[in-house]
Amino acid sequence: MPMSNDRTESSTHTPKRRNRFTTHSIRVLATLLLLTLAGCSSTPREVKTQQDMSGRIVALEVEEALVNEDEVYVHFHGALPDDLDDGPQDDFYARAETEDLFELSTDLKFLTKADWQEKTSEAGRIPVLTADVLDHIAVDVLKGIMPEATGDGITVRFLSEGIFVYRDDDGLLHATRIQDRPLNTRIIKAYTPNDLKPLLIAEIEERLAQRDVSSRQVFIVTGDRGPGASLFLHVDLDEQKLAYLTLRGKRPANLLEPVGMTVDVGAHVVLRSFFLELLRAPFSLVFRGVFYVGYTAVDLINLDSLLTSIEEPPPLYEGPGMDLNAWEDRLDELTKSKTYPGIVTRHLIDGDEFFTRLKEKISEATTSIDMRTYLFDNDDFAVEMADLLRDRSRDVKVKVLVDGLGTIVAATDDSPGLPPDFKKPAKIGFYLTSGSKVKFRSQTNPLLVGDHAKTTIIDDTTAYIGGMNIAREYRYEWHDYMAEIEGPVVDALRQSFDDRWSHAGVLGDWGYFFYRLFVPRIKVRGEYEGEEYPIRILETTPNESQIYRAQIEAMRTAKKYIYIENLYFSNTLFLYELIKARQRGVDVRLIMPIQGNQAILTEAAVVTANRLHAAGIRVYLYPRMSHVKAAVYDGWACVGSANFDKLSFRLNYEINLGFSEPAVVDELIERMFEADFEMATELTEPLGTDWRHYFSELIANQL
Repeated sequence: MPMSNDRTESSTHTPKRRNRFTTHSIRVLATLLLLTLAGCSSTPREVKTQQDMSGRIVALEVEEALVNEDEVYVHFHGALPDDLDDGPQDDFYARAETEDLFELSTDLKFLTKADWQEKTSEAGRIPVLTADVLDHIAVDVLKGIMPEATGDGITVRFLSEGIFVYRDDDGLLHATRIQDRPLNTRIIKAYTPNDLKPLLIAEIEERLAQRDVSSRQVFIVTGDRGPGASLFLHVDLDEQKLAYLTLRGKRPANLLEPVGMTVDVGAHVVLRSFFLELLRAPFSLVFRGVFYVGYTAVDLINLDSLLTSIEEPPPLYEGPGMDLNAWEDRLDELTKSKTYPGIVTRHLIDGDEFFTRLKEKISEATTSIDMRTYLFDNDDFAVEMADLLRDRSRDVKVKVLVDGLGTIVAATDDSPGLPPDFKKPAKIGFYLTSGSKVKFRSQTNPLLVGDHAKTTIIDDTTAYIGGMNIAREYRYEWHDYMAEIEGPVVDALRQSFDDRWSHAGVLGDWGYFFYRLFVPRIKVRGEYEGEEYPIRILETTPNESQIYRAQIEAMRTAKKYIYIENLYFSNTLFLYELIKARQRGVDVRLIMPIQGNQAILTEAAVVTANRLHAAGIRVYLYPRMSHVKAAVYDGWACVGSANFDKLSFRLNYEINLGFSEPAVVDELIERMFEADFEMATELTEPLGTDWRHYFSELIANQL
């Protein structure tokens, strides 16, 4: 039966420090907070006034919740959200699988009453926390972490939105979206799901103890609504696990959308990237073709036989790491890349940190904004960014350079978190330039090779580089990383942008030749000033594989540790070198998401994880989508846009940074790797495989 709730006043000891929300705001905040702690959220939400939020609560009442070894069952009634409602029915039976190593979204599947009675005959009943109890849990957790000073607040970040909670002059608590934070407030601390999860677990345990409830599993009604609504949470206190149970919305199919995408892709690939490319960029097209064939021939060499003779790994090496000065000299010789004076001023982890900072810098720009991205989507967040760039183009020079194929494909893939009433623009390029002074160029994709680099340069003084594109999943949903840098190294990145911009013009190769003949190259200061230190720019171009050679050599040179986090890991030579490193006593650790954004590469990653685990390498499976591209070898960090696959190391345009400043690398390890080691689940036994995984690996090795 649902547990009763004794409502209490949610205020602190003094009138000046009252914690007061409206009933609806508490309910919505509780829903958001619990979904945050579960590591998920289904839709963006606004936390403002009672009137704004009154339509966001789903009134459901749970008759009973039951659980067996690997399934949870719920009998509930009430009005479902409009997008989920099948008609007049208001009594529902559903089940969800909970036998999952990771806290991923679990779909609720409806049952008939007869099926319910049959399947739950041996299931045990668990207590239910109602939405009223949820109110108090949210407020009590917040009371424990809120700063006391007026204007000070915290952010609570979750995958599809974030809230800012702060005190006003009267000591009252207010909650708003992070992007709507009042200017006179300060963010004292940002909380992640991993930070808040133990607080929620402890709060739930305390409430069960107060009611003399011995059950170690709890069912919670969230009140969530909208497409992909997470209506309930199943909490296992013994496993310290939160699993949210999700109903998928019924979106009306747009039968013309796949046809439109096919036409757009076909026109771009066949007409624009091949036939027109023969006229505007014949030299580049032939050049890419020669190197494409050459790299494919080399990469067809099968090194799998080298992975079969794996010896028992030795104890970890306890001596010093590699000589970083000698290593930099080796990179000079091996890659012919250059180092420039600069400073990594910030490690920006996840969309909340990066886009909050990026929008701030764009708003403050005084001369120029140069954005180079693989894809610029047409979803609600991308339009929000586009509006900001359009607005700033009245005062500063704004250029946006995108990969054509990446942007076309992204525009056809709708996130489940899109607001129901959002109308996306057909072409983001037209939207950016219509009624504004934004200059926009879309690059072609001859032989399907693309520009995968992501850099944004503000006023030629500050640059951002890493893995994030302009789309809502990068802002709200995925785990990712960008570095903020300053100093002369920014000039070198600006030169790379200008080169690609000139090549993407209507004249192609001819325009680039004109640009190289008549436009002076940017002179980059070589002297070091103040706190500057060497930052190396490593690139992949159709005829240059600096990133590939640098990281292969780093694997061969490292003595003490290798930490890598990457989404795609499909290069057999890298597996071989990592295994050889572990057999030298190197502490090798790899973080990969258990569920990627490409099915073939996700299945191939299972084979990769098993092979590395068998060789004594520590493999960590990240519980949600991670798009991070970062590695650290004995104190030398390499971060940027490149995946560990053939496309990034051989064919696409990519940019990474390499640096070994101790304090900066240590901060990267602490904030990124150590945090992700803790959040991820370490592989302790092989994952299950079948023929599909090995077939996918065969294909992935050529991608």
